[in-house]
Amino acid sequence: MWQETKLGWGRRAGRGVAVLGVAWAGLCAWTGPALADLESGGPWAGLMQGCDIIDGVEHCSFHVNGWKFYAYYEGDTPPGLLAALERLPANLPLLLEGALGTIGDITAEITLTGVRLDPQGDAHARLREQLQGPWVSVDDPDAAFEVFGSELRWLHAGRYAGHEFLQIVPRCGELVSDDQPLLRMTEPEDHEMSRCYAVLHSDGRTLDLSYLPRGNTLRYRRPAMSER
Repeated sequence: MWQETKLGWGRRAGRGVAVLGVAWAGLCAWTGPALADLESGGPWAGLMQGCDIIDGVEHCSFHVNGWKFYAYYEGDTPPGLLAALERLPANLPLLLEGALGTIGDITAEITLTGVRLDPQGDAHARLREQLQGPWVSVDDPDAAFEVFGSELRWLHAGRYAGHEFLQIVPRCGELVSDDQPLLRMTEPEDHEMSRCYAVLHSDGRTLDLSYLPRGNTLRYRRPAMSER
């Protein structure tokens, strides 16, 4: 299911199943870390995304508080370290040590000198794992999405329709949840605004999301094997 694409998903990755909780949702300004935070010298707490090839360029990537870090095989990161990263599962919480290179709008290059498990772990590990995999709309069978790691790919009639970074956060702009996390989706190419969703219901087979400010309910289910 997860094969090499322009998105660089899952050359060496696995997948999971889904069950969620409840939150609030809405359109909000993107609130990733400031440039000064990125240039602090680390270590940076991040989640493993995977190691892949995009346009012939090999790299390992990580999600760090809304940013995506890339460590390239052709760079100065030790080859042995990159080889070890290839065996790590998506969403594993890590502490990244090294030096940042080129910094884009929502991405950054990193030369790694060390990687270790984050002793703080991931408070949303169970939820994050449960989000993985494919979903199809109950109301529109042509509308679907699939999640791998901390990224989401939208599909329409089986064709690629968009790509977003996916975060589990306590707040999105002015929207705050005291007891449930929020799902924030951000387009890498248009990162100034993010969308947040409430998860109203999930039992592993069905998933109901509420999108604000409209508040309409979006219902999804797992696709049948014949639909994949």
